[in-house]
Amino acid sequence: MKRILIIEDFKDTIDLIKNVLEDDNELYFATTSKEAFEILQNNPIDLVITDLKLPDTSGLEILKIIKNLDPKISVIIVTGYGSITSAVDAMKNGAFDYLTK
Repeated sequence: MKRILIIEDFKDTIDLIKNVLEDDNELYFATTSKEAFEILQNNPIDLVITDLKLPDTSGLEILKIIKNLDPKISVIIVTGYGSITSAVDAMKNGAFDYLTK
């Protein structure tokens, strides 16, 4: 069973991800980076799925911080605003994958 942190600010997207992943995984949810880092400090996490655009920061900033904290945590960035530049930045900074919604 994987422990997955989903960082997303839209309820519909959270519900969709939850429906797909909840049966075989332990899921944690955050809508801001502050909530996400509280979860990361208090729980062992295997995978982070984060939106690129969040109310208080970007998924790229979250990626950089997570990789500095624990490089073993895989991070997938998901966005509705994909660009080649942000995809390249994500991969250069250690993202496992970069997906467009």
